Amino acid sequence: GIFLIFAAQRPEDRVLPVNLRDNLGNRLVLRVESEGTSVISLGEKGAERLLGKGHLAARLQGEDGLVMAQVPIMNAETVRRLVTQCQAIAKG
Repeated sequence: GIFLIFAAQRPEDRVLPVNLRDNLGNRLVLRVESEGTSVISLGEKGAERLLGKGHLAARLQGEDGLVMAQVPIMNAETVRRLVTQCQAIAKG
């Protein structure tokens, strides 16, 4: 299968066009600034009301509605290790 991880600092219509949004399966979204941005990134309102600091909303295939979760905050070194592991897995 193909895995796509799309990270955007500020999701906008021109960065995340409709045809791409429609084909994204699972979506994990942290707090956004407005309802419009929530609709663009998540497909519905709600992400603008998240608490921040790891609070996220997820639209997962096979789930009805949004899934809310609290995830741990990672420091820069942990993120680097995670990226390195993902790269190693991708290479096979």
